[in-house]
Amino acid sequence: MSDSNSPPKCPPPFTVEDNVPIFRPSIQELQNFPFYLRQIRTVGAHYGIVKLIPPKQTLNNKSKLAIYAPVLQLPEGRNGIFQIQPKPICQSLSLQKFSHLNEAIESLRSPKEHQLKFSKNYNDLERQFWKTIGLSTPIYGADSPGSLTQNKNFSISHLKTLLDILPPIPGVNKSMLYFGTWKSCFCWHTEDMDLFSINYLLIGEQKQWYFIPPSQT
Repeated sequence: MSDSNSPPKCPPPFTVEDNVPIFRPSIQELQNFPFYLRQIRTVGAHYGIVKLIPPKQTLNNKSKLAIYAPVLQLPEGRNGIFQIQPKPICQSLSLQKFSHLNEAIESLRSPKEHQLKFSKNYNDLERQFWKTIGLSTPIYGADSPGSLTQNKNFSISHLKTLLDILPPIPGVNKSMLYFGTWKSCFCWHTEDMDLFSINYLLIGEQKQWYFIPPSQT
């Protein structure tokens, strides 16, 4: 007999790509998210990050979605040290309007950047990003409350943890949406109260993350 709430001796199967462990849980496994987290916690503690690829989900209607307080990101700096100065655009932006702006920004990509976009050569793509960061003005929209997922069995806002008993805290136990065009970025940071961070890529191109493994802190 075993305790169903105790962590198993071995984590679920996973692969490692570019030093990032990748898990592919089912919706049934994610229904008990605290237990699944305990299963993969030792792996995450070793690498500093894990990637989960859940089954595809149906997204909510995006037509009425608003992006609050979007900004232009104006990079400043040189020799590998940059600061991003935000310049407000408007109070809110529809997703449709944002998509049109994104298409305009995408059209400004150089032939090399278009080639790198589909090559999945992330090292070359990263070098091109930092080499040309001062030549772009991407659009970024942060902290728009809401969620696009419809699955009743798994919700970012209700993970069945102790956070569920707290009043709604945006970005902690209440999901937020973030939008960015090519070359938009977000600064290095630690999470509120040193909690784990969950970032769910819903639509669009892949994101590139920087992380520091605990062994190097």
